[in-house]
Amino acid sequence: MPGLPTILTGIKVLLIIIGTGLLWGLGNFVIHPLASLFDRSIQGFILGNGLLLSGAFVLYFGGQLYERLELLLTARFGTPAEMMAAWRCLWSKVDTAWLLKWVWNPPTSRRPGPPWLNEGKPLSPETCSSGGHMPRSPELPRHPLLVPPEPEFGLLQPRWGGKCYEDEVFHVFLINHQSTPLFAEISDGESLSEVSEGLCFRSPARFITPSGKVVFDGRRHHPPLEPVGLFYEGCAQVKLWNRDLYGFLGRDSFQLIIPCEFEFVGRFSEGFAVALHQGRWGFLTRNGTFLPCPKGVQDRPRDVHEGLAAAKRNQHWGYLVPGSDWQIPPRFDYAGDFSEGLAPVGKGTWIESKFGEDQAQFNGEFWYIDHQGEAVVPGRFLGVSPFEGGYARVWPADGSGWGLINRKGIVVLPPCYDKLFPAYDSRVPFQRKLHRPDQPKGPSEAIGFALLPSGEEQLLDDLWEIGPFSEGLVVARHRNGKWTYLTEEGTFAFRSEGQFETAYPFREGYALVRTSHL
Repeated sequence: MPGLPTILTGIKVLLIIIGTGLLWGLGNFVIHPLASLFDRSIQGFILGNGLLLSGAFVLYFGGQLYERLELLLTARFGTPAEMMAAWRCLWSKVDTAWLLKWVWNPPTSRRPGPPWLNEGKPLSPETCSSGGHMPRSPELPRHPLLVPPEPEFGLLQPRWGGKCYEDEVFHVFLINHQSTPLFAEISDGESLSEVSEGLCFRSPARFITPSGKVVFDGRRHHPPLEPVGLFYEGCAQVKLWNRDLYGFLGRDSFQLIIPCEFEFVGRFSEGFAVALHQGRWGFLTRNGTFLPCPKGVQDRPRDVHEGLAAAKRNQHWGYLVPGSDWQIPPRFDYAGDFSEGLAPVGKGTWIESKFGEDQAQFNGEFWYIDHQGEAVVPGRFLGVSPFEGGYARVWPADGSGWGLINRKGIVVLPPCYDKLFPAYDSRVPFQRKLHRPDQPKGPSEAIGFALLPSGEEQLLDDLWEIGPFSEGLVVARHRNGKWTYLTEEGTFAFRSEGQFETAYPFREGYALVRTSHL
């Protein structure tokens, strides 16, 4: 069976042929005989205006028919998220600008879907699923022992807003370190992102300051643009409003600094951005130069870290220099990003799970290498994470949880934690099961800070979950189900113990939170 883009293309071509035939028949069998009764000037006037009006009439109903057929086919053959979005948009009001978009742009495979780059990370349950979407490139499967499980609040680009359920309305806004809300309310159907380089995204297609001032509206740009990512290194990924072609917007001028002519673009990292151009993967520089990857790279490379990017060739991973050749030849079954001069790599096989890639497991072992590809940290592990602040979280082969090691491979915290987060000022947030005599039904959670270098634990009461430190504050979930922020001493940063339905870590002085009103 042909794919959905092929079906839509055929329908559009058929409508154009029918419209052309109707115009020809109308001009020869209706307008021309009537005009022959008058002189030539009147004949030309009637014929010209008649053809113009009839053409607009055909294109109007043809465009509406095409749009409805596109939504119906998407609702029937698309992914679950796309089907939900298509049915939700099917009987919505037709955009008044549809005519120009339908006539002047060729048919594409655009279908309703989340417009944000997924980057292999899960999206929030509140993610809006309307609008265009970035094509998802092949990613490494994630499994519980590769990196510590990401908590709900650890997402990079949350999007919330408006009315969630019929009887529940929630407000989304930014707060500063004094817990002052910067947005009173986000109206129904809108969304908000975290702050990056002093700006955040607010739908539809706008970049705003934390105070709410609109600095860019993609709908008013020529050509119309749709942002698909936040600003990193002065650039933000954008796409043409109704075509799956991507480029970059400049932070200073808010103009296209790299034209939208790529099938995929990632965010900038160390002056390079992953891009797909005419079916070949490579890297973009800030001036728009495309540097293709060496031959044999058929999957999306990772972002550049410390001058190297992990890439896959013939089912094996290695590290290459953008615009050059391999520095570490492909020989690993897994390759992570470099951090503090070290990168985690692994050998083994992936075991797919019935729950999908995010639950897949890796049957093998991991270790750390330097920029020459040599193993430099003693020990082999079942799970690893990048080094941060001189420490890395690992799951040893003989351990029953996550532990902490230094660059010499010495165990700093024993491997006994279910969740372990990066260290901040000698404090490491953790969660682990704790059997208590007064709770015979099962284990409860021990939540708190592990203190370095002694390893002593500072337990925090009345908490259900805890997250990483960010700008001196750690986000945590109170026993009443609400999220709040704690200081380094474990005290509440704000007056209220638990006040948010969902809360994200602080970034650039602001945090994204949500409150609910029934």
